[in-house]
Amino acid sequence: MMGANPDLKPSVRVVQAVAESTGISPNELPPLYENIDPETLDTLLMRSSNLERIKFDYQGYSITVGAADEGTFTVDLQKKKETAIC
Repeated sequence: MMGANPDLKPSVRVVQAVAESTGISPNELPPLYENIDPETLDTLLMRSSNLERIKFDYQGYSITVGAADEGTFTVDLQKKKETAIC
């Protein structure tokens, strides 16, 4: 789990966390909007007082973004297991 950074929006934190975990530059990752609307993610977590976390998949990870303290967020990455198709 990555710690909170009050200077970054949740959507930016997600991309940075995945980049750090995979060793791929954030600019080389597919756009986050292919999996979730970044503006909606940011708005929901930054403006909703009763929303604790949002969970979605991106780049082979199950990602949970949660509100920590007011204005700060945590990003938890869980590598998804690959399933073989026979």
